[in-house]
Amino acid sequence: MDTSTEIQQLNIHRPRVILYVYPPCWNLPTRDFACLHVLTFLKVVGAHVAVCYVKSTAASPDGVLPMARIDDNLLISGATNIINHFTHKVTDLDYELSREQKCESSTCFTVSQSILENVAKFIWYVDEDNYEHIRVTHNDIDYPFPINTITAYWDHYNITNQLSYLGFVNKDVVQERARTCYQMLSDKLGAQPFFFGGSPTTLDTFVYAYLRIHMSSLVPHNELSTILASFPNLIHFVEHFSRLYYPSSSSSASASSASASTTGGEDQHSLPPPLGGPPAHVSSTVLSPLNEGEVIVDVDKMERSKDFNRARNWFLLGAAAVIGIWVGPQMYRYYQGDRTYAPPSSARRPSSPFSDP
Repeated sequence: MDTSTEIQQLNIHRPRVILYVYPPCWNLPTRDFACLHVLTFLKVVGAHVAVCYVKSTAASPDGVLPMARIDDNLLISGATNIINHFTHKVTDLDYELSREQKCESSTCFTVSQSILENVAKFIWYVDEDNYEHIRVTHNDIDYPFPINTITAYWDHYNITNQLSYLGFVNKDVVQERARTCYQMLSDKLGAQPFFFGGSPTTLDTFVYAYLRIHMSSLVPHNELSTILASFPNLIHFVEHFSRLYYPSSSSSASASSASASTTGGEDQHSLPPPLGGPPAHVSSTVLSPLNEGEVIVDVDKMERSKDFNRARNWFLLGAAAVIGIWVGPQMYRYYQGDRTYAPPSSARRPSSPFSDP
């Protein structure tokens, strides 16, 4: 018997939650690690969940997604804050764990989170083909031109610098860290259905969300999926978890988006905006479910985008060079004392009769 069924039988109050997350991608309910983690956690605790897809963090008062509107009177943003609220107010998935097990779960969560997220960012943003896929499927869909180009380059710059600072410098290091983390999780899971026995805990929801994105990301070069395939118990864990809490995703990857969007009869197309509502310029919409096997990327569009960006960059570089060649020498002579340039005579100040001849 799973946790959500136990909650229903005990007649515990099941809060109604509207969860605001990033749009779906790669046949996943949402493309973001934290958003999928919270969505999975809410499914396990048995909350009534309706999902609203927003394209910008501006929809959140403090600029953080996911964001949950609970029972129409409470707004919480951030994965940690949402999970902590449900842990203390609704049900604690780690209640039956001993103190040692809770410490072990916390340690495993802390170590794995940084590695699993950063190795995925490296594969997505450092590889040129993968980055082009991410830029087209994420930024070009979420933002209009030229904001999509600016945000794409800005995200790429910040993420690559962050990864370099953390020591993710090349693919060999990244693959080794990913393999080490997978091995740790595989050893901890063993042959059990969940990490601490027969019931899911908070650690299970976290590992499922991160591993499912690693498995499902449809970038051109997904080394993480290849490495993960060598750990069959982790693959079985993700598939087993999907059958329990995303039952339609086991038969149709597209239906997981619809299953995640509505639970308990809510109408996903009549969802209210967050408290206070997003700004008028922010696009807040609910996207339609994906079709089976559909990949949200247009290869022709990607190639056209590459050509357009290349032509635009050369044009801007040429314009800057022309301006520099024309203005540079004149400015140099002017500031060196050869003031051959002077304003037109009509623009000169008239001489004063009291000035020196």
